[in-house]
Amino acid sequence: MARTGHIAMFSIPAYGHVYPSLPVIRALVGRGYRVTYSINDEFAPLVEAAGATPVCYKSTLPSESDPERRWPEDRLDMATILLNEAIAVLPQMAAAYDGDRPDLLLYDVVGYTASSRR
Repeated sequence: MARTGHIAMFSIPAYGHVYPSLPVIRALVGRGYRVTYSINDEFAPLVEAAGATPVCYKSTLPSESDPERRWPEDRLDMATILLNEAIAVLPQMAAAYDGDRPDLLLYDVVGYTASSRR
């Protein structure tokens, strides 16, 4: 039985956040849902391999492929860059999903962009 619901996943571009979500994404796609995944270009191939459609955005976070940019060790600094990421990504995702609103939002613990959607 084919399902037609649209599920949108929101995460951040970091292996420790993307990899754990991929089995769930595969299962949803396998059940016939159309799944989109908010992520940057670097992680888009992983998302596509799981069967979801990447909805790419320009991230402000340190990149896994750029050793010059490191994640901060201080928790307040970490919270600040995650908040800044959400502020930068929200308008991009609002535009991307305008006219294609999901039926359900899934999000990672730091997928703040999804929790601010109306």
